[in-house]
Amino acid sequence: MEKKASKEEVKWYGLLKDGRNILFKDLESRYIEIFSSLRNGKVPEISEDPGKIPDLKPLLIEYGKERIKEEFTRDQYLRRVYYLIPELNKSINLIFEKMTVLTPFIEGKNNANDPCGFFRSLSGADFPEYSRKIISEISETAGRLCSLKSQIADFLRGEIVGIMPNTSALAGVDLAIELLSKGGSLENLSKMSGSSIQVLGAEKALFKHIVSGTLPPKHGVIFRFPGLSSLRPKDRGRVARVAANQIALTLRADMAGTILDLQPLREKIAISMKKKQYQGSS
Repeated sequence: MEKKASKEEVKWYGLLKDGRNILFKDLESRYIEIFSSLRNGKVPEISEDPGKIPDLKPLLIEYGKERIKEEFTRDQYLRRVYYLIPELNKSINLIFEKMTVLTPFIEGKNNANDPCGFFRSLSGADFPEYSRKIISEISETAGRLCSLKSQIADFLRGEIVGIMPNTSALAGVDLAIELLSKGGSLENLSKMSGSSIQVLGAEKALFKHIVSGTLPPKHGVIFRFPGLSSLRPKDRGRVARVAANQIALTLRADMAGTILDLQPLREKIAISMKKKQYQGSS
């Protein structure tokens, strides 16, 4: 008589074998390691004897905390700090909009291009007695928001050099920050091709090109690469492609933790720029 084959099913806690629950070895003390193995498709070591299944909820909560710690790396921290800047801009611009209505009699100070300069200018303005105190309080509060925005920008510029030293040196710290914010992480950026880096930040235009057949975008945030904006619009695509290819190399080096000799990369970009500038002047 043939022996009946045993039935096994992998569960989060171990195996369900022939109707019995057999736990992973040291489940309650090694659950983070065990959950990580399962997540990667690996079956952890099984204990020899059946056991009582523990409560899943507290284990998942602790595992979630560990996952957050692992994924909240230095580059992710910078990205989240960076996202504060547009929120501060919204608040500053909203206060500015309301304040220009409250202070229409101050000639030459309602400069829409420089809200923070506008708030600074209010400190020496002569207001009516009934409005002087509140306008002073509002302008000082808005000024502190402007100061905070500047401090965050300085912090980001200092930190990005430590995370992306090669890219910051080649493309500039501001563009390096933009690339990180759009790319999701340094690891993601390091896996991108030059062509992907070239249009990073131009996803809407790229989607419109795919759907509607419009002209494809020539560049995304890489438009901020030094010297690129000074070229004729029709010449920028070629130079952006060359710059993106060199940035792809620096990103991989940043991810690997190595420092490149950037001179050959700079020369390739410079040659491409000079060629377009020469053609444009002829």
